[in-house]
Amino acid sequence: MTQRLARLTGEFLDYGAAAASARAVGTLARLVRRQADVLSFIDGFTVAFWGAIAGLLLVSLMRAAPPGPLTPNGMQAGRNGAH
Repeated sequence: MTQRLARLTGEFLDYGAAAASARAVGTLARLVRRQADVLSFIDGFTVAFWGAIAGLLLVSLMRAAPPGPLTPNGMQAGRNGAH
């Protein structure tokens, strides 16, 4: 980290010593923030992936709906044996 900061400071020396240090710290902070943003997106996709897997597992455990007013007619006929 300190090597990277020293290299960035050297790149900004045309702006003066104080400005070079400030610009180097700002640039390094921007790079760290960008990396943190990428890692947070990766974490978000990981959570979404595992949520989808859990949802698929729950759907696989579901049974057919019992006959009722919201059950489609085709399902009721299939259960009663009538076609």
